[in-house]
Amino acid sequence: LVAGDYELQCDIKDAKGNVVKQFTGANGSVAWDGCNEAGERLPTGNYGVFAAQEGAQMPEQPYTKVMIIK
Repeated sequence: LVAGDYELQCDIKDAKGNVVKQFTGANGSVAWDGCNEAGERLPTGNYGVFAAQEGAQMPEQPYTKVMIIK
């Protein structure tokens, strides 16, 4: 995701709505390696990517969805 010159807060949620990864990107940009907070690769499944400018409320609907296939 690239969004401009600001901090971007990003939450990755699994299909059940559980947050599996949270991070903040500099300059409105983030990159995700497919791992959870513990650094473990996530299992096959669908994940929602939720993004908002830092300090703003996180949206209820994902910015995009990602499928991980092992």
